[in-house]
Amino acid sequence: MRVPAEETWMAATDGSGGDDNKDSRLTRVGWGVIVSQATRLQPMLAAYGGIAHEMVDVFQQTVPLAELVAVCWLASNTTGNMVVYSDCAYVVQQVQSNSNQALAGPHGEWIWHLRRSLRRRPGSFTVCKIKAHQLDSPTPDVRALAS
Repeated sequence: MRVPAEETWMAATDGSGGDDNKDSRLTRVGWGVIVSQATRLQPMLAAYGGIAHEMVDVFQQTVPLAELVAVCWLASNTTGNMVVYSDCAYVVQQVQSNSNQALAGPHGEWIWHLRRSLRRRPGSFTVCKIKAHQLDSPTPDVRALAS
């Protein structure tokens, strides 16, 4: 999705796990993205998917990985100025960090992919942390997205 340079777009990402299973080798996770204009909260693009075992080096699927994959997809498939809202502090930290230490971790390949996409991507890409599961008292931006 190419976003006109003079406009700022807003996106929300999320990852979710299947069964509440403590063994990440048995869990299946998925991710989702929704994009709208910042001035008019009407969805313009939505994408979602699961994580195939071929996509990860280890046989583990976790919700933070799903959150990371959602932001990777967004960074790779959009251009222009984008403000992204995520409830995953881990993802926000990875976008803001240039530490090579994370590349050696369990999601190193995905973090490398994210950073490469951000370097190549035209336009700004800002990720902001929001509270998870706050439908009772969400921030104004989240309330507008949920309605």
